[in-house]
Amino acid sequence: MCIFSLYRRKEGLILTHNRDEDYRRVSSPTLISKYIHGVDATYPLDIQGGGTWVLTSDLWTTTILNGALKPHIRKESYRQSRGVFPFELIKYSNVQDYFDDLELEGIEPFTQMILNNQTWEAWCLRWDEKDKTMLKIEDEIFVTSSATLYDYREKAYHEHQIKSLTTFNADNLTDKHSDLFWKKKEEIPVVKTTSMVQLQIDNHHKEMRYTRLI
Repeated sequence: MCIFSLYRRKEGLILTHNRDEDYRRVSSPTLISKYIHGVDATYPLDIQGGGTWVLTSDLWTTTILNGALKPHIRKESYRQSRGVFPFELIKYSNVQDYFDDLELEGIEPFTQMILNNQTWEAWCLRWDEKDKTMLKIEDEIFVTSSATLYDYREKAYHEHQIKSLTTFNADNLTDKHSDLFWKKKEEIPVVKTTSMVQLQIDNHHKEMRYTRLI
């Protein structure tokens, strides 16, 4: 779960997320809309884990990427799936309260991107099995990739490719993210780009598009 970009401008924003995952890990064919914790939430379901890697509600949009800043050695089991944390976030109206309450002992490292749909503020939360950190994102264009699948050169390449676009719109960002679909088939053959999600928000509406590729 694996290449993320966020483009914000005065008129609105575009969030795009490639999911690079074991292609045998099944996800829902379409988005699911459900009332959870007193909130209407929309998300694709990871059927195996029962969680999700991207979710949007009235207040929040959030995505999960595997790993923090560097690769880690995977354990045989963890206390719970990282895919539950989007559902935890929507219990809160304040991102700092969510961060302070997070108990992450026994959780595999992850990165969680958090967007306030109303103020368009964004944060990058990371857990590396020792420390949790949260950084407010000030960049107009922010790009990050999964540390478990991509080294620093590849992550820099993704960032360069997306930031070098001359025009930022939904179609161009979709095309660029498509160019970055998983290519290391010989190195990790079970991984493929299994889906793409794109969210657009402006002053008048919000729209999420989900394309399951496998």
